[in-house]
Amino acid sequence: MFKNKVRFYIILGLIVVFLGTILSITLLVSAIKAGVYGHVPDIEEIQKHKNFEETRIFASGGELIGTMFSVNRSNVPYSKIPSHVINALIATEDARFFEHDGVDFIALSRVLAKSVLLRSQSSGGGSTISQQLAKNLYGRAKYSFFSIAINKIREMIIASRIEKIYTKEEILCLYLNTVSFGDNVYGIENAALRYFSVHCSMLSIDQAAVLIGILKANTLYNPRINAGRSIMRRNTVMQQMVKYGYLNSDKYNKLSRLALRLKYQPESDYKRKAGYFIDFVQQEAKDIIEKYNRDHSTNIDILTDGLKIETTLDFQLQQAALQATNKHIIQLQRIANSQIANSRFWKNNPEIINKWKHSRLQSSTPIDSIQPMNMSWGMNDTLLRLTAIDSFKYANSRVQAAVFATDPRNGAIKVWIGGVNYITAPYNRVLAKRQVGSTFKPIVYYTALAQGIEPCEQFKNERETYSEFDDWSPGNADNEYGGFYSMKGGLANSVNTITAKVFFKAGLENVITSARQMGITADIPEAPSIALGIASISLYEMVKAYATIANKGYAYSNYAITKITDSKGKVLYQHFNRSLGSKLEENTCEKLIDMMEAVADSGTARRLRDVYGFNYEVACKTGTTQDNTDGWFIGATPKLSMGVWVGFDNPAIHFQDIQTGQGANTSLPIWAMTMNKAGLGKYTAPFLLDPENISDCMLYYPDRSYIRQERRAQRDSVREIKRQNRQIEKEERKIKRQEKREERKKNKKWWWF
Repeated sequence: MFKNKVRFYIILGLIVVFLGTILSITLLVSAIKAGVYGHVPDIEEIQKHKNFEETRIFASGGELIGTMFSVNRSNVPYSKIPSHVINALIATEDARFFEHDGVDFIALSRVLAKSVLLRSQSSGGGSTISQQLAKNLYGRAKYSFFSIAINKIREMIIASRIEKIYTKEEILCLYLNTVSFGDNVYGIENAALRYFSVHCSMLSIDQAAVLIGILKANTLYNPRINAGRSIMRRNTVMQQMVKYGYLNSDKYNKLSRLALRLKYQPESDYKRKAGYFIDFVQQEAKDIIEKYNRDHSTNIDILTDGLKIETTLDFQLQQAALQATNKHIIQLQRIANSQIANSRFWKNNPEIINKWKHSRLQSSTPIDSIQPMNMSWGMNDTLLRLTAIDSFKYANSRVQAAVFATDPRNGAIKVWIGGVNYITAPYNRVLAKRQVGSTFKPIVYYTALAQGIEPCEQFKNERETYSEFDDWSPGNADNEYGGFYSMKGGLANSVNTITAKVFFKAGLENVITSARQMGITADIPEAPSIALGIASISLYEMVKAYATIANKGYAYSNYAITKITDSKGKVLYQHFNRSLGSKLEENTCEKLIDMMEAVADSGTARRLRDVYGFNYEVACKTGTTQDNTDGWFIGATPKLSMGVWVGFDNPAIHFQDIQTGQGANTSLPIWAMTMNKAGLGKYTAPFLLDPENISDCMLYYPDRSYIRQERRAQRDSVREIKRQNRQIEKEERKIKRQEKREERKKNKKWWWF
C-alpha cells in the first residue's frame, strides 16, 4: 500500500513538473511573442526588411577599386551562387532544411537528448538555417535570466514567420548574403573576393567548403589566421557533402589533399591601389546623392543602399603609375637617407626639432616614449617601435610623390596618386599647394605670344637688376650667362634671365589673367617672381592648365564620376561632357605647344628621349624650386595631361644637390615609366599643328654673328621660296596659255564663202 502511494506521488510529481514545464514554456513563448522581452518583428515588418548593402566603386574598365559601407556586404542573386556552395551549407548546417518549416524539432530533440541525457559535447546547436538567418537579421539581446533560452525561442518565432514569407531558395540566398565570414566581411560574394579574389560564381568546391567551414567559428577556422584548422574544417564540410550524397568519395579524396590556395585581398588593398582617388570620389558621390535626394524627395543612403559608382579612372594606367612611383621613390629614398646622414641634417638644423618639441608641450605623451609606427618603404610598410623623436625624424625624412592625369578632351581623371603609401600617409598631395617652379613658365610664354611676341625673337642672356621691384635680380640655375636665346630656347632650357625679360614684355596682369583662363584659382602674388614659379598651386590645377594648352585652348572641368545607379540599375546620375568654351587662342596655343615640344627634344627634359626612349609628341616642362624642395614634371599629349610632383612634406627638408633634386631627375622618370608601360598608343597622338605655327629657329646664339647668320639664312630662304614661287607661277601661266591655244584650235570653225 505504501509503495503504491509513493509510486502515485512520484508519477503525480512528474506530471506536475511536466505540465509546469509546458505551462512555463507556453507562458514564456507568449511573453516573447507579446514583446515582453523586446520587440519581435511581425510578418509585415519582415517583408519590409532592408538588407544593408555596400556601395561599389568601379574604374572605367569595370575593375572594382573601392567600396563604401556601414556593413561590408554586397548582395548576389541565387542564380549566381554555385550549387556546391548551397550543398555545402545544407550538408553542414541544416541537412533537413527542405523538410522543416523553420524549426527542426527532430534535430532539436536529438540535441536535447544528447546534451541533457548523454552529456555529449558534440551534439550541435540545433539551429536551422532559418533560425540563424533570424539571428543575422535581428541580432540577440542580453537578459538577466534565461538569456539563451529567450533568444532561441525568439529566433524560432522569427524563423517560422520567415518561412511563411520566403521560398527556401530565397532564404538560402538571404542567409548567404548576410552571414559573417570573419575579417569584417559579410556575404558570400565579399568572402569569395576577400579570401580567394574571385567572384562567388567562380568558387570551386574546395574553396566553397573553406568558406562554409568558417561559419562554425569565424576566428578559429579563418584560413588567414589558422590555415591548418581551416583545412581540417574544409575536409569536414566535404565529408558531410559525401555523407548526404552531394559529393562522391573519389572527388573528396582528390580535393581533401589540396592546399588552401588562398589569395587573400585585404580591405586595405583597395586603398593602396586607389585610396586617394576613392576619397575624392566618395565626397563627390555624397554631394551628388544629397542633391538627388533634395531634388527628388528621396532618402537614398550611399552607405547602405548598394549603389554602383562608375568612374573615369584608368586602372591599368593607375597601376603603371603606382609601380613607377614605387620603383623610383625607393631609389630616391636611399639617396635622401645618405644625404641626411652625411650632412648631419638634424644636428645642423635644431630649429626643426625645437619647433616640433614646442608643439608637443600640451601633449601627454613623453617625447622619449616608445611608440609603434608604420614605416613605409615605397608602397610597403612595416610596424616598428620608435621613440617619439625618431618617429618625427622618420616621418619627415620620407620622400613623397604625387601623380595626377586627366584627358584634355573632356576633363576625365585618369590617374590619381596622392602619396607613396595611402595606409601610412593618407594626406592627399594632389590637392596640396606647393611652389610650382618652372612649370609656371609656359603660362608666361603663352601670354607673351598672345601679346604678339614671336617664338624666334631673341633675348640677351644677361643678369639684370630690376630696381623698381626691390632690386629683384633673377639668376640662372647654372650661373652661366652670355649669348642670346630665342624665346623658344629660353623656355626649352628654362633660362631664368630670359623668362624675366619675356615676363616684363607680357605684363604682370596679363600673366595672371592667362593663369585664370587656364583654370588656376589659387592665390598668385602680384610680383614678378611669379614668372619663376613662386606661386603655390596644386598639382590638380597645374595639370588642368596644361590640359587646356594641349586641347588648344578649349577647357573642361575635371570630373571623376561618369554614372551612379541604384541596386536595381536605375540611373541616379549621368555625367555629360560640357566644354567650358575656348579660353585661349588656338593659334597661340599651337605656337606654345611647338615651343614646349622643344623642352623634350633638346631642352631640360631631353632625357625623356635619350634615357627613356619616349619619342612621341609631348608638350612638357620640368620644374625645380628653391633648394630643390619641390621637383615637378608635367607633360601633355592630345589625349593625356599628366603631372608628377616629388618632394618632402616638410619644406625645410630637401635634397642636397640639384643633380638629385631637380624635377628632371625626381619626377620625369615616373612620368616616362608610366607612359612607356601603359600609355603608348592609347594616350599618344600627334598634335597636328598648323605649319604656320611651327617655329624654325635656333634655341641659343653664342653671339650676334649667329643671329646675323640665321637672319641671312632666313632672308635667303625667303628669297629662294619667292623665286621658286615665281617659277611655279611662270610655269602655270605657260600651261594655261598652251591650254587656251589647244582649246581655240579644237573649237575653230571653217566658213566657206
